[in-house]
Amino acid sequence: PAEQVAALTGTDWLQFLDTTGGAGEFNNGVGTRLLWGQWKINSGLRLRVGQDWRPLNYFYSGQQVNDAGMAGPEGAGGIITHRDPSLQLIIGEGQNLVIAFVDPDPAAAVGNSDIDQFMPIIEANYHFAGDAFFFDVGGAFLSYDVEGGGTNAANPDDSVDAWMVAAGGGFNFGPAYIKGNVGYGLNVADLGLVTNQTFARNAAKANADGDWDDNDTLLALLVAGFRFTDQMAIEAGVGYETNEDDFDAAKDDETMAFYAHLNYTAAPGVSIIPEIGFIDLEDNGNGVDEGDSTYFSVKWQVDF
Repeated sequence: PAEQVAALTGTDWLQFLDTTGGAGEFNNGVGTRLLWGQWKINSGLRLRVGQDWRPLNYFYSGQQVNDAGMAGPEGAGGIITHRDPSLQLIIGEGQNLVIAFVDPDPAAAVGNSDIDQFMPIIEANYHFAGDAFFFDVGGAFLSYDVEGGGTNAANPDDSVDAWMVAAGGGFNFGPAYIKGNVGYGLNVADLGLVTNQTFARNAAKANADGDWDDNDTLLALLVAGFRFTDQMAIEAGVGYETNEDDFDAAKDDETMAFYAHLNYTAAPGVSIIPEIGFIDLEDNGNGVDEGDSTYFSVKWQVDF
């Protein structure tokens, strides 16, 4: 009936299609990666609307294996917010300032309470590129209310703030290069930031008084590489993340990750990249060892 579907959009619409015969093929099917339109106001000012990469995406690492369940340096130390529906104002060409208003999806568990969203994620980044170096400086902010009785952890009533500040850059030394970033934030899961294993650990958590305990996160990434010829290059990187909940018994929850690979161009448009990596999830916030993982992979890709 029309009255049941007229107001459905996004994931609610996909869920309806699955429920009425999709068998999971809509929610789990091919999704939209990038879809945006742009108005070029003048040579130095553009307004972009749609789903696009957000300003805080520092693609410094060329790591090939980056599973969200056991993320390597790009997830354990990189500054990555991916792509989301947003309104972006782009000021300048090359060296530019990007200010975005992003559709939020708060990650804090709310129990029996309701989330009152009254603002978008406000995210910005300034990028400067010279002949042999570049740097980025950016940040993001979101605030929302969780409305409930405020009596216990299952019924919290409090406001939650999430913010992030980040900086990064790189230098080229002939055939060699080095890049790195650092970031620090509060409740960064609410901003959609990619972290080491699960969004829940980087979100605010309700306490027994019906209030929220914040989570602090520190991220760091260092990448270095060398190009021997136009066909062959090597790269290695290390990423680090630590986060801690703001209550007395909480301990640091750390992750270290390493990788190294060879990038071989066998022919124009044909690349082969063998890679080895190690991820150590170390101890969680309760002091329990979460284990480690070593991997070896080979990626081949043909670009047409």
